[in-house]
Amino acid sequence: MALARESGGYVLQTDAMSVDLHRFRHVVRQARGCQDPLQAADLFERALGIWRGEPFPALDTPWINSLRSTLLGERLSVVLDRNDVALRVGRHSEVLVELTAAHAAHPLDERLAGQLMLAQYRSGRQADALDTYRQMRQRLADELGVDPGASLDQVHQQILSGDEQSPGRAPTPTWWSPIGRIRRCCGERPASSATHTKWRA
Repeated sequence: MALARESGGYVLQTDAMSVDLHRFRHVVRQARGCQDPLQAADLFERALGIWRGEPFPALDTPWINSLRSTLLGERLSVVLDRNDVALRVGRHSEVLVELTAAHAAHPLDERLAGQLMLAQYRSGRQADALDTYRQMRQRLADELGVDPGASLDQVHQQILSGDEQSPGRAPTPTWWSPIGRIRRCCGERPASSATHTKWRA
């Protein structure tokens, strides 16, 4: 790591893999490209283990707040992918508590609701899974004026029929806020042998 002077400020030169965000994204890419679901599940857990708390908790500016929201959205997308793989490999009981809390925090996310329904159903709580669907359907109607999407309806129907081959991937929501990666204007640069951070003098 080295601090260099440049026009208008300073640049911190460091290896990209020494930065948690780059390490997080690197492991996530490995997980998403992995063909072995068990290995992918472990890689997602490893990536999420790199994440420590909320980004920039002591800072409060419009730019920082926007960046924080984007980063938290990026983490949520990884959590959702982790949940899909965990359900696929039978770890429903391991993610059930976290899914319940996440659904409470993101009550309009259909993909998350579907994951919770699957975890409840596979944990022997079919009535809870059906109740989660009923509440989700009512919430979507009351707050957004829409019906559940086809994927969530499919999970519901398979639970009703007692289908043990319920889908391993929960639905992608019909209503969602696109989660974009941090653009260059927000500080992202291509991963390289060095990462540069600039402070104005």
